[in-house]
Amino acid sequence: MSSSELKSVFQDRIDLYKALEIDLVGNRRQPNEITLTEIRKEYRRLALKYHPDKNISNVDIDSIFHDISLANQILCDSSLREQYDKWYIIHLYKGHDAKRQNFIEKLEESESKHSLKGKPHYRHDTNDISQIQDYGRTLRKMKHFKLPYGNWKDLEINNKRNNYPDSSTLRVELVNKLPFRQPDESNLIRFFNEKLFSSNSNHKIIDLYYSSRNNYEQDEKIIAYVILETPSQAQALFKQFYNNNSTWNDSIISDISPRIPIHYYSNFNQKNDLNQNLKDLIHSNTINLD
Repeated sequence: MSSSELKSVFQDRIDLYKALEIDLVGNRRQPNEITLTEIRKEYRRLALKYHPDKNISNVDIDSIFHDISLANQILCDSSLREQYDKWYIIHLYKGHDAKRQNFIEKLEESESKHSLKGKPHYRHDTNDISQIQDYGRTLRKMKHFKLPYGNWKDLEINNKRNNYPDSSTLRVELVNKLPFRQPDESNLIRFFNEKLFSSNSNHKIIDLYYSSRNNYEQDEKIIAYVILETPSQAQALFKQFYNNNSTWNDSIISDISPRIPIHYYSNFNQKNDLNQNLKDLIHSNTINLD
């Protein structure tokens, strides 16, 4: 496939992941989380379902089948996919995110007006309003940088921990059996604290979630993601698992790996020249995220 054909995809704003019925926005997934195996699996399924020979009466079938084939060709080509994913994040993914945020803000504004209807007006303390505004700015910044909110009850406005959530997250593969075959985070957190952290009380789980692709009725293994306090804690636990793997044979844990695959950094060089545009930004005025 030529670059000119890829440009036509950009011009027509074609969502190739949507063409393969992969819902990134709804499932809060990033393009780099979608594997080639998943792409090829969806392509084969949809190619059989929407093949023109099987849908002669459908006048739109040629267009649908063309988009499915186009998605498979581009997303299975590493060079083309890299270009497409960069464009997709800027023009489609963030656009959906902005629309969803705008909808939430309008909904909250409507609910706020409804809840205050009929209540007497009173004067707020200026300091309280300032704290609320600071808290709101913190949440917006966390959302902008895709940081996990964690437990809101314990959130500190000036909390600087876990500035690298992706590097602090481990992918844990578990045997699909009770009490872990249902997505009850409290049971799993309790298990991790007893099994993994008994030798190091400094480790702390700040968030945990199950993979949305888990099939608790059919899969032999299920996936959970554990977010630790710092990347160094995640690295220490990862090394602990592999250095003591023989002692984990009776565990329900089958595998532990970084959320970001290690091979992503295989060609990483320690010394890289900073892009001139970034150098210019460093010396410019601070960007206001509010």
